[in-house]
This record gives sequence, structure tokens and C-alpha cells, in this order.
Amino acid sequence: MKIILLEDVKKIGRRFEIKNVSDGYARNFLIPRGLAKIADSKSVEKIEQEKKAVFAKTEEKNFLALKEKEKISGKIFKISKKAGDKGELFGSVSEKDIQSIFEKEFGFSPFKIELKNNLKTIGEYPLKIFLTPEIFADLKIIISKEK
Repeated sequence: MKIILLEDVKKIGRRFEIKNVSDGYARNFLIPRGLAKIADSKSVEKIEQEKKAVFAKTEEKNFLALKEKEKISGKIFKISKKAGDKGELFGSVSEKDIQSIFEKEFGFSPFKIELKNNLKTIGEYPLKIFLTPEIFADLKIIISKEK
């Protein structure tokens, strides 16, 4: 059966793609969950129009994100926190802390902040800020002892 994917489906394909799958898989799994619909001529035309609109919007977002990337790449965030004698923080610096600093500094919220663990010691840390799923900027965060 020919279907149009409405969402990304592992091992099948990405959104807007037209695929051939078994009838049972389409009728019992993909279509009831809203992941796909049957590919007839009307739905293919409609999906093509939707696809163009989504890609145009994505292109615009990527253009704006590239402008923002130029502004923020290489920036250094400085945070002062209470810490012990060995440099261990009383608490930690989390993604939420970094996001709030980012919003105050640049006036918008990033798509994603890549931070493996909360930061718990004084030091310098590289940071990857995703502005869109594809575009990111490399920053640095410096955590120092509060006086």
C-alpha cells in the first residue's frame, strides 16, 4: 500500500515521503496513530503544498538563526556561585540556569542547550547552543567562586 508519512517513522522514512508498506502495517499501525495516510492523488497534491510551506518557513528560520549565530559564537558567559575551598559548588549550574542567562543576554530562548551533566565545579566549560535542530553556536561558560 502506498502511504504518505505525516511524521518521521524509524526504519520507514521521514515526514512527507511517499512509501510502500504492507497493508496490515499501514491499516493497523501507521494510519490509526496518525503517522501516515493513504497516498491518493488529492492527498499527494495537498502534501506537496504543505511540504513547500514547511520548507519555506524552515529556510526563513535557518536564515535568521545564522544571523544570530554570528552574534553569539565565541561569547563567554560568566557565572559566580558559592563554592567550597576545593572548588566544588554549593549546588550546580543546570541547563535552566544557562537558558535564563542566555535569554537575558540575547533576548530569545535557544532550541536546545547541549549539556551532558550539571556543572558542579569551578572552571571553564565548552557549551553548544542549538538555535535550530541543524544550526548551533559554540560558546564558553566560566564558573567562578562568589566573593
